[in-house]
Amino acid sequence: MPTQPRTVASIDADDLPPGSVGMRLASDQYGVRTADGERADSEAAAQSTYERVQQFIATARKRWRQSADYEAELRKEMLDDLRFYNSEQWPDNIKMDRVLDGRPCLTINRLPQFVRQVLNQARQQRPAIQYNPIDNGADVDTAEVLQGIARSIERSSKAPMAYNTAGEHQVIMGRGWLRIRADWIADDSFEQEILIEAPEDPFTVYPDVAAGRPDGSDAQWGFLIARVPWHEYKVRYPGKARASMIDWTSIGDEAAEWVNENGVLVAEYYYIEMVAAQLAEYLVDVGEEQPLKLTTYKDAIRDRDTKPGPDGEPPLITILRTRPTIRRQLKWATINGIEVLEGNEDKTGGRSLPGPFIPLVPIQGEKLVVNGKRNLRGMIRDAKDPQRTYNFWVSAETEMIALAPRAPVIGAVGQFETTKEQWLLANRRNFPFLEYDPVDINGNLVPAPQRNPFDANVGPIIQATQQADMDLKSVIGMFDASQERSREQSGKAIVARQQQGEQGNSHFLANQALSIEQVGRILLHWIPVYYDQPRIIRIVGIDDREKDVMVHAGNPEAAEEMAAGVQDNPLFKTLQNGALYDLGLGRYDVSVSVTPSFQSRRAESVEAMTQLIQAFPLAAPYALDVLTKNMDWPGARELSERFKHLVPPEARDDEGQPDIPPEVSMQMQQMQQELQLAQQQLQEQQQTIEAKQIEQEGLQKIRKMELESNERLAEIKQDMELAKISEKAKADRLLQLLEAKLDEMSQQAEFLHERRMQIEAPPEPQKVTAAPQQRQVSESLNYKDAPPDIRRQIEHQAGLQPSKMGALELAERKAAAQPKTPAAGSKPAPAAGGKSFPLPKAKKKPDLKKK
Repeated sequence: MPTQPRTVASIDADDLPPGSVGMRLASDQYGVRTADGERADSEAAAQSTYERVQQFIATARKRWRQSADYEAELRKEMLDDLRFYNSEQWPDNIKMDRVLDGRPCLTINRLPQFVRQVLNQARQQRPAIQYNPIDNGADVDTAEVLQGIARSIERSSKAPMAYNTAGEHQVIMGRGWLRIRADWIADDSFEQEILIEAPEDPFTVYPDVAAGRPDGSDAQWGFLIARVPWHEYKVRYPGKARASMIDWTSIGDEAAEWVNENGVLVAEYYYIEMVAAQLAEYLVDVGEEQPLKLTTYKDAIRDRDTKPGPDGEPPLITILRTRPTIRRQLKWATINGIEVLEGNEDKTGGRSLPGPFIPLVPIQGEKLVVNGKRNLRGMIRDAKDPQRTYNFWVSAETEMIALAPRAPVIGAVGQFETTKEQWLLANRRNFPFLEYDPVDINGNLVPAPQRNPFDANVGPIIQATQQADMDLKSVIGMFDASQERSREQSGKAIVARQQQGEQGNSHFLANQALSIEQVGRILLHWIPVYYDQPRIIRIVGIDDREKDVMVHAGNPEAAEEMAAGVQDNPLFKTLQNGALYDLGLGRYDVSVSVTPSFQSRRAESVEAMTQLIQAFPLAAPYALDVLTKNMDWPGARELSERFKHLVPPEARDDEGQPDIPPEVSMQMQQMQQELQLAQQQLQEQQQTIEAKQIEQEGLQKIRKMELESNERLAEIKQDMELAKISEKAKADRLLQLLEAKLDEMSQQAEFLHERRMQIEAPPEPQKVTAAPQQRQVSESLNYKDAPPDIRRQIEHQAGLQPSKMGALELAERKAAAQPKTPAAGSKPAPAAGGKSFPLPKAKKKPDLKKK
């Protein structure tokens, strides 16, 4: 068995007066009327108007009291956050003690700079409302028109100011409020406009305590308490009682001026009423081949559209099927303490407003649920202790430095009796002189009082102040790189620290985007109601450009009649494509895009297009008009219009061009064909010329290549001749070296041969005399007496061991060591009593070249 539909927040039977729609639904089953429901209707009809009003006021009072009691502790913390942000940062008892003692009590409020940084970041990246079609009855063009109407509403109602106010309350104390309402465009107009506002005092809003979504889309009721001046109250509500509603105030809005003689306290009461309805699926003929299949509530379909035309035409709408359902219907009433000031016709309840949502949208900060109690907090809540610590240490430093030259005065008892008041004020005021009693209480003479000077050691206090400063930044999540100072040197480190500060507080911006999305959802339900009649309205595009469109909501006949009546009106020519947009047809989804503002994006586009033109100059004719149009300096638009004439014809658009008569169009087409033919002939001639030019260029290249090849061959031949000459010179030099080496080796061989023959020859017969025997020994030929280098060569070739110095060599060295002075005219004697043997001369080697 299917379960009975339930509302988001439960409604007790005691919360609604008997006979109300909510009570009837409580007794119904699945949208079918029951006996209990019929009985409730009869009881409601039997009730008097006074009783219904009192029950309505009692229900509203009960709901308000429920909200006030549930949020009492939360409102107290929020109010303390707001006061702390307002530089009320010293506890009352400590501040009073320091003031009475004459001690400094400084407040160096550093919190506004952090709050302003988050708010300014939100201003630069304001979420933009977007509508997207989600069924076959919706289209992209109508979605763009809806977006333009939403932007126009934001501009006309100064919604950015409301967003900033609500965002400031969100960041400071954890919750801000946005309000959507409708009002007359002017006092003498029958048309209404939609406005987006923010309550100046967020404590005047009392929400449904059962609503749990951060955007408040599931709220069942809500109150907005306001003060109306007495003279305005008498004009707006003539004959109404002046009820004080003093019991309709709670923490945060309990100032006495709310109930004084200058104003009357009233409450705007919004609530959702669950209405039994029939959901219908139907086909609608829109002039196309296939009709559209749509879904809506049956009471929104006009009866005449479901009947055939007077001439037998098929009906415009054909209902396919229906089913019972429950619809959320928004109600609104203005009440004082005892009666309904504005509401339905008999002033027993609220009147219907479009949409199923309460038009009080919260912007929440950080949300926590502790022990079943909802707790909302902003940036200030956790920053109180570091800020108090910072104030204390700054005050202590100031006090120590300021009072250092005013140390306590030391003197005897009785020295200050005559001018005691001056001495008590000596550390606060600068007296030109101070008198003292020169004797003590015993009458003894004593010296003058003296101060006990000391050096103020503020080093530890400065360190504590710096630590408090670091704690404050850590708690908030913003550091020096996110502000004006930075220790980082590299650009990447600075950007990383800035991103860390932005990400630490990005949840505030995310919640703002959710709330603005809810505002767009409410506007989507309100726009077709307040723009139902055909009218020409001005919308705002995404580029902040305005344009006029004709819209209606479910009145195509009236819209076509109006369009036919303004065909000759110059204003009609400015309409976008002359189309009619049905704002009540189709279903659309709501989303937001968090992007930089249009001014920031325009500056980025100018920079990007400038770089593109510098890199690709041929794109200048196609982009100069757009580039100058996005520039922000006087004369940019005029210059952009002039640059449009430089755009090639194939890249131009027809926006703003007048209609061309048919005969002129035919002449233009004929001229265009002739121009194309002439261009084709010119192209052929150009191709012929280019072919001849290519042929001439080819011949010139061939000639050039032949000359280059001849020059190259000559260079190669010259290099070869030079190489031959060089190689011949090298060969001659090597041959000469070889011949010299052969001569040297031949001489050495002949010398060795002669020495060998001398050694192997038999010795000559010796004489008996002693002198010849000594000469025989000295004249004997020994190879060791040869020069050292030749002796070593002989020993090497003979395979002998290298010998020591020979006898002749030893004698020569000994004679050199003991020189003798010869007599005058005498000749030097031969060495060692023997005659020396000269080396044989080498024979001349035959010339090898002749052979």
